[in-house]
Amino acid sequence: MTVLVTGAYGQLGQDILKTLKDNNINCVGFSRYALDVTDYKALERCFEKYRPDVVIHCAAYTNIDKAELDKDLCMRVNVTGAQNIANLCKKHDCKLAFISADYVFDGKSDKPYEIIDPPKPINYYGVTKYEAELFIRKALEKYFIIRTSCLFGYFGDNFVKNIIKKSQSQVPYYVVDDQISSPTYTADLAGFILEMIKSDKYGTYHATNEGQCSRYELAKYIAEYTNSQNYPKPIHSKYYTTLAKHPLYTVLSKSSLDLGGFKRLPEYRDALRRFLKTLD
Repeated sequence: MTVLVTGAYGQLGQDILKTLKDNNINCVGFSRYALDVTDYKALERCFEKYRPDVVIHCAAYTNIDKAELDKDLCMRVNVTGAQNIANLCKKHDCKLAFISADYVFDGKSDKPYEIIDPPKPINYYGVTKYEAELFIRKALEKYFIIRTSCLFGYFGDNFVKNIIKKSQSQVPYYVVDDQISSPTYTADLAGFILEMIKSDKYGTYHATNEGQCSRYELAKYIAEYTNSQNYPKPIHSKYYTTLAKHPLYTVLSKSSLDLGGFKRLPEYRDALRRFLKTLD
């Protein structure tokens, strides 16, 4: 099996490459600079050279607030890029694993979202992720759509790393206490994706670490675990100005994993402790 990874030098992509190599899977990964997913001809040359059996499409425009200002670029990367990848997967008979997000939902639910719940994104990033999902479902049979949320890991920048930096400073900081989701450790997600692509259990899945918390609860736990003297202060999102609207509740039900016969990811605090130990 040969696996091609786009966005391979982002925080999830790097953990996916590491996991594939650790398991002796033949793989090749490209950064967004080395392989422009909006360039169909460049992608086609890549497919013809490496002849992948599986493509894990991590490349994405993920700055949720900036997406509101640069909608054209966000659309080209997240939708046109996904369309190009899907069309080439169909042409070359490849499996496609597409990384989507909890932000396809509006956050107004009072219980974890199931895969059958209708998406209703409230920001442009979410719109593009949902449009990409729709195209992939129509274009392919051999696809995995993996919705996840609040990624953190060793590589790249993320919420957890930013909180660690703030907790080690003397500057007071605020964290929203009414945005609730399930944090996801990229190393755990990468292991799950490997098991998924080995299978033929195609479809849409929700994959996050178990449990849920607000951003504030997560930040507070980090401060406690690292023995910080600088604890976060809670603030409601209505007092915290952002360019994009952020859904308040995006906890994803993992019943899809049970139905597919996949093992659920560990509880998020367990994952967080394992991650923090990698920084020692």
